[in-house]
Amino acid sequence: MTLILRDLDGLKEGAAIKVPLADLADSKENVRSALNRATRKNNRNVATATDESFLYIWNVLKD
Repeated sequence: MTLILRDLDGLKEGAAIKVPLADLADSKENVRSALNRATRKNNRNVATATDESFLYIWNVLKD
């Protein structure tokens, strides 16, 4: 999670991190849950999506 959070810090608006599902050490559901806990702890707002091959993670601007 530390690497993902650090990568999110450097993202430009509208960009997403693209993580191959095959590279995940756990299921995509568990990774999403861990990411949710970590981002809430750090008061961050992110969104995720998946397709057949990748998990996408991006920052969501707060209104």
